[in-house]
Amino acid sequence: MTKRGKVQREHFNYFYDLMKQIEWDLHQEVLDAKRIPAAWHEIANAKGQAKKVRLTIRIDADVVRFFRRFGRGYQSRMNDVLAAWMHGRLAGLIDGHCQTNSA
Repeated sequence: MTKRGKVQREHFNYFYDLMKQIEWDLHQEVLDAKRIPAAWHEIANAKGQAKKVRLTIRIDADVVRFFRRFGRGYQSRMNDVLAAWMHGRLAGLIDGHCQTNSA
């Protein structure tokens, strides 16, 4: 096991708790429905079909620094994180208000 510093332990604990909750939510939804939810199939089939859109966005400097440390392709990784959140929200795993505008 890797020895972690205080900040690493705090982030690890937060992330670990979050992942355990997501895992519980995933299993619980499948157990309650006794099947894979239809929305999950739609999400899986839709991935990779979306076109890219150029966008100007303001992101916290520490978030940008974090992703840039991974080198080339950091914007794609940021997109993957946003896509994971979106899919979690669409699958009903992440609660919250979601506005849809068809403009």
